[in-house]
Amino acid sequence: MPQVWLPTGQVHRPHLNPQSEREVLMNKLWDMRYLVPHADKLEVQQLRDIVEACERKNKDRNAQVVRDQAAALERLSKVNYAEVAEGLKEFFAWKRRKLGITREEQQASRK
Repeated sequence: MPQVWLPTGQVHRPHLNPQSEREVLMNKLWDMRYLVPHADKLEVQQLRDIVEACERKNKDRNAQVVRDQAAALERLSKVNYAEVAEGLKEFFAWKRRKLGITREEQQASRK
């Protein structure tokens, strides 16, 4: 008899064809990437409460991600690219001096 090993992950839910509310709730937890030990033995009301708490936590987490992205975009809009370019030039000049590479040696190595 051949053995078939299926990969676990987001595609393979615990219940592919849920027959009860408990299995639907367990699939929701799986989709949110929460694993609850012995969830099949919990009361349905307790499982509902856990799913609601996880949904609230995901909602708060998603809101925080959106705020962080907005703050990052705001910081990027304030960047002066001329200063960045000048800073990079200074850094690479310092790095060349530290390594003992002259400008002529660097240009010769490019050819």
